[in-house]
Amino acid sequence: MRDRNAKGNIVATIIILAVTLAILLFIVYSSGIETSADAIVLKGPYGRTIPYSLIKSAELYESELPAMMVRVNGIGLGFIEMGRYRLKDIGAARLYILKRQKPYLLLRTEDENILVGLGAQKNRELLENIQNEEGPH
Repeated sequence: MRDRNAKGNIVATIIILAVTLAILLFIVYSSGIETSADAIVLKGPYGRTIPYSLIKSAELYESELPAMMVRVNGIGLGFIEMGRYRLKDIGAARLYILKRQKPYLLLRTEDENILVGLGAQKNRELLENIQNEEGPH
């Protein structure tokens, strides 16, 4: 009887690990950012479309990530931070951090602050794309 329970526990553990890994891979591979003629599209869980017309400011955020006071609704997996957070220096913000590499990109709209982390080079390229489009105002 003990051998049967031990085997069942091992099988259950393997299934849980496989499902967790599948979810993590889905998050990583379905996430990203695209720019279009009139908007930035944050893809993946907690993604959204941000029209350039709503962006009030876009700037590189050279500091370390601010201390996270509260995760309101999001995913925190060490190197990935996505969702709604309350941050010490910024306040309420939507995080879309896929790489923890400075500088980050801080977008401010009338409704929210969005902190993007795709890696230093991609963050700079995204800022250039935003500045070359109609926004920010």
